[in-house]
Amino acid sequence: MVTLIDSPGIMLQRQESGTSAQIIRSAVQVDDLIDPVAYMAELVEKIEKTEILRHYRIANYTNVTQMLEFIALKKGL
Repeated sequence: MVTLIDSPGIMLQRQESGTSAQIIRSAVQVDDLIDPVAYMAELVEKIEKTEILRHYRIANYTNVTQMLEFIALKKGL
């Protein structure tokens, strides 16, 4: 017998686990994280660099910290 669960409040466990995987699936509120920047490197690895450069229209960066600085400057922060 197969049970079908149709509820937006229930998330089935996937092979991927950990806080960064939960952040990607929006299972964790970023505002609730003590240090959200600590998870950025792992998240940025999942995105092609050219897509980040094109989306934010920033200069080429060498690390995640520099990328965040360029985005902050672009947004006037």
